[in-house]
Amino acid sequence: MNKNLLTMIRMCFTIVGVLSVFFGLCAGDIYVVDTTTNKTIDQFPDLPALFGPTLPLAGFRGLVYYVTPHKACSVPVAPPNLANYTGLWIALVSRGNCSFVDKVLNVQRAGYGAVIVHNVGSNAVEPMSADHGADNVIIPAVFIGQDDAIMIVENFLYDTGYKLVITDDLPFNLQNYLLPFAITIGICFLVMLTFMIVKCVRDYRRSRRHRLSSRALKKLPIHKFKKGDPYECCAVCLEDYVDNDKLRVLPCAHAYHCKCIDPWLTKNRRVCPVCKRKVFTGDERPSDLDTDSDDESSPLINSDSGTQGGTFAQQRENPFQAAARLSEERRQRRRRRRPSRNIESGPEGYQRLADSTDDSDSSSESEREEGEAEQVEGEEKEKGDVEQGRQTQNQDTAKSG
Repeated sequence: MNKNLLTMIRMCFTIVGVLSVFFGLCAGDIYVVDTTTNKTIDQFPDLPALFGPTLPLAGFRGLVYYVTPHKACSVPVAPPNLANYTGLWIALVSRGNCSFVDKVLNVQRAGYGAVIVHNVGSNAVEPMSADHGADNVIIPAVFIGQDDAIMIVENFLYDTGYKLVITDDLPFNLQNYLLPFAITIGICFLVMLTFMIVKCVRDYRRSRRHRLSSRALKKLPIHKFKKGDPYECCAVCLEDYVDNDKLRVLPCAHAYHCKCIDPWLTKNRRVCPVCKRKVFTGDERPSDLDTDSDDESSPLINSDSGTQGGTFAQQRENPFQAAARLSEERRQRRRRRRPSRNIESGPEGYQRLADSTDDSDSSSESEREEGEAEQVEGEEKEKGDVEQGRQTQNQDTAKSG
């Protein structure tokens, strides 16, 4: 989100910079204004002279007159005397035959308020410099190309109803440019804001799919650890289990301290830290949750072997209950097979007792062997139950998929 905000800020600064450069390039041009409607008709690029005064902040406005002689190497003809006009006059002068300073000084002596010197045989706009006499120049001067001068002479002289404006300000209505600019900025801002909102919502939903909700966490069974249970230590904190420790049993039959596994499931990912299988509850389906492909943190198992349907779905017996049940069954079988002994008096009784003792010893030895065989058989059966449970999980997941 911070990157998107920085991108939007940079884009705004870029647009403002481009417009600033545009406005800067437009400043100082010569504009043709209709004296009746006061609207800008045309504009011509110019370059101010390197000598003489700068253009006033309010700009220079006046009627243009193409002086005679055109090169103004001598004092030209004074501007026309028009009735009801008391404004300034701008002299249009051709380049050549004398220095720029001489041209400007001659026009200045004739009574003009500004000078426009045009190029000859080229449309290039060049800076006008001075070697001597520039201290006496008191009127501004600018330089334009030849085609622009021809356009002014043919269409915008003093008797056509147009004035020329030489100014550093923009003589047009800024609202015509600022309104589209504001609309463009507003649209860009709304698009960026919409993009960020959609991205935040998608990230939030994705994080919810990756994490286990508190309501789903309460559906996972809790077992109090007792001595003899099949697990010895927590794979998260690596501490041994002690009696009455609360263990959270995941659908994959792995158990952890509640204080260790609960934050992992609710704040990190809803997967088992050991086998990396995702944790689902009974009312959830794998297809309703995360459908992203396996990444580098996913377990290196076949994608077809998913998790089982849920904690309360049909699954194998809890490992703690299975261990307790098998232990109790072995204890009961040993009690049923223990023989009763009756001691009789007399030599025959002692002989019978000795015989029965021998038989008992041999029987005890055989019982021990049988018990060990049953214990091995029980362990193999337990392992078979575990393997069968895993196969059942895989089958349930394949059906649900």
